[in-house]
Amino acid sequence: MALKRSLPEEVDSDSEVDDSDLDPDFDPALEHPKKIKSYFGPEDLLLDISKVHNETTPTNPSTSSLNDKPVVSHLGDLPEVSSLVANNNEDATELYLRDMLEAALQSVFEIVENPNKKMKRLRKGKEKVRRNLESHKLLPPCLESCRKHCSTKIDEYSRQKILESFWKLNFSQRRLYLTAYVKEENVKTRTTQGNFSKRTSTLKYYLPQYGEDSRSELRVCKTMFLHTLGQRNDSIITQHLKARRRIDSNVEIKDRRGESARRSAQIQKAMTDTVIENHVNSFHPYVSHYKLDHAPLRRYLSPEINISLMWRDFCTSRQKISYEKYRQVVDKLNIGFDHPSQDDCGVCSKYSIHNGETAVDLSHNPAACETCIKHNVHKTHYTSTRRAYKEDKDRDWQRGIEIYTVDLQKVLLLPKMTTKESFFIPRLVTFNETFAPLNKDDNKCYVWHEATRGRNAPDIASTFYHVIKNSNPNVMSFIFWMDNCSAQNKNWTLYTMFACLVNADWGPENIIVKYFEPGHSFMKADSVHGQIGREWRKRKQILDVNDFVDVINASSKKNKPIVMRHSDFYPFIDGSKQRRKNISGEVNIPLLDQIKIAEFRKGSRSLFYKTSFDETEYAEANFLKSKFDINQQPVAYNIVMIEGSTQQKNKK
Repeated sequence: MALKRSLPEEVDSDSEVDDSDLDPDFDPALEHPKKIKSYFGPEDLLLDISKVHNETTPTNPSTSSLNDKPVVSHLGDLPEVSSLVANNNEDATELYLRDMLEAALQSVFEIVENPNKKMKRLRKGKEKVRRNLESHKLLPPCLESCRKHCSTKIDEYSRQKILESFWKLNFSQRRLYLTAYVKEENVKTRTTQGNFSKRTSTLKYYLPQYGEDSRSELRVCKTMFLHTLGQRNDSIITQHLKARRRIDSNVEIKDRRGESARRSAQIQKAMTDTVIENHVNSFHPYVSHYKLDHAPLRRYLSPEINISLMWRDFCTSRQKISYEKYRQVVDKLNIGFDHPSQDDCGVCSKYSIHNGETAVDLSHNPAACETCIKHNVHKTHYTSTRRAYKEDKDRDWQRGIEIYTVDLQKVLLLPKMTTKESFFIPRLVTFNETFAPLNKDDNKCYVWHEATRGRNAPDIASTFYHVIKNSNPNVMSFIFWMDNCSAQNKNWTLYTMFACLVNADWGPENIIVKYFEPGHSFMKADSVHGQIGREWRKRKQILDVNDFVDVINASSKKNKPIVMRHSDFYPFIDGSKQRRKNISGEVNIPLLDQIKIAEFRKGSRSLFYKTSFDETEYAEANFLKSKFDINQQPVAYNIVMIEGSTQQKNKK
């Protein structure tokens, strides 16, 4: 507030003058002395100084354009005027006002176009109902001259009740209300001659009439209907009829105000999120192999990469967005920036330690270092293997070829119980061999327990036999991706069975087996095991194999369990010959750990193999014994019960 009166030139200390004479706004009831407010216009400041000098001060040209608009000056808190007045210091007051004016003219002013304008905000719930009732008051009824005599049929209390009930409804409910009580009927009697009248229908208005036992409708005139709803004109009815005539009258009319902008914002947000997701995926996040708590949703990036680096790259190459927006999308994708300790490869871990030790050793020669050479070969193999797996995964395979990833889940112990006594009882070891196709087909989970069979080479080979035997007869080729577990997936017993299957009359044309590099063997089957593991942890009690089958079914609709019986296992044998060297030093069959791709072809007893995914030609090895009958059919185990115990004998 600017001072509106100047200080008197002479004030006698013994006079009866008090603070109210000096300041007409002075209030003795206030606890603190009055302060000059920090809201001034240049005109007020100039006027005050002119009064102190008792002369007219010329207007500053720099402020002439601001006289018509309020000005907010950010000068902070100002000193108290009461101290100046109490000391009767006229020069100090004049100096104070002059300095304040100079500071105001040199400061940055904020021009407020319309300080009284209020921002409109969205009201919800009770606040919206209250606003509607305040803006729609009950209007007087129709005149006594009304032909329907509406005012005599309904009292003011009922009208007020109808008004409140109407405006407590939402938009769609109010439209349904109008549909129910504003009825459109065809014109029955025309007063004009000919067919020149454009009017084809008439409107009849009704108000609800609430009785003790029932609810009826009371026909009223248009004025009574509108005034009861707090309307001064019929725009609400006109808009409703236009919308109702455009669509079926039985369809609920929704409030679509604001949907266009919101829909556009949603589309724009989805497009931006898609662009960010594509950018994040361009860094090739990978899934943990053994950390099944997060597989298959949790993915990882190298610790050398962080969100800040990725965000700056996105702003440079794509578009500028906020860091928080980019971080939210990365968090939604469930990306971690660390290397899971469970996924550490032995060769890679050894090289990492070796590399840290030799980083400061200037005499170190990687070309002659055995650890560095071994790691380089290992890196070349797992890079080419992963590239080949991705190509098979992304490839659109034609009919007649089935491709699976195969893995044996870690053993599960049954029963799973929460009681104390269950901790001391023997457990039943349960197995699950998963065949997960790389296409969209269902995953096959072959389940059995140790009372049926174990997990040696013939037992695992029996699951492959059932997959091939029970497949579509039109399938001519099988491809299996597996890890390098020699006891289950990489042994001569399995190779012997494959050679027998492709040479059977009903067998496929060829079978191809591809192996991951040790330590880098994550595949789709591991994701299936992650799903089963999560469902396993959710359940407090899993008592038997049937409960475990329910767990597999509940883990995913694509996981199909198949329970293996005694008669489903076959005693497959190893028909390979002994590995020997000839005179020139060449071996007749390769080492198993050197094989990366193995193929078996119909009409051949040989093993066709590659020792690297980068090789273009297959090497051939006649690995079967000369006396081995490749056309023999497998015979299932025979179960014989002797004195309450179970013994397994092979059929001769």
